[in-house]
Order: sequence, then structure tokens, then C-alpha cells
Amino acid sequence: MIFLFVCLLLPYKKKAINLCKLTLYTVTLTKFAYFSISFLVEILGSLMYTIMSSPSRESVVVKI
Repeated sequence: MIFLFVCLLLPYKKKAINLCKLTLYTVTLTKFAYFSISFLVEILGSLMYTIMSSPSRESVVVKI
């Protein structure tokens, strides 16, 4: 099946390469977005925990 796909794309080599680049770029961008959001959630969760567990609760009030 893959061999047939490659044979069909040989005449359109430049377009096939661009398609592969676009596919890889999209996958990379999706992974980057996922890890960025995960990192942001981790940082915000840590910050919220630090603020809520501060010794003087009267000075800092955080409601989310």
C-alpha cells in the first residue's frame, strides 16, 4: 500500500516533499502546543499552591 502511494507521488516529487514537510510541521506544532500548555498548567498549579500555603493567610487572599 505504501509502495503504491510512493509510486503515485513520484511524478509529483516536489509536491510530495512539501506535503511531508507540512505534515511534520503540523505534528511538531501540535506537540509543542501540548507541552507548552502542560508546562503552563504545572507552573500555575505550583504558584497557586505556594500562595495558598503561605504562612500569613490574611495578607494574601486568592480566589479562583
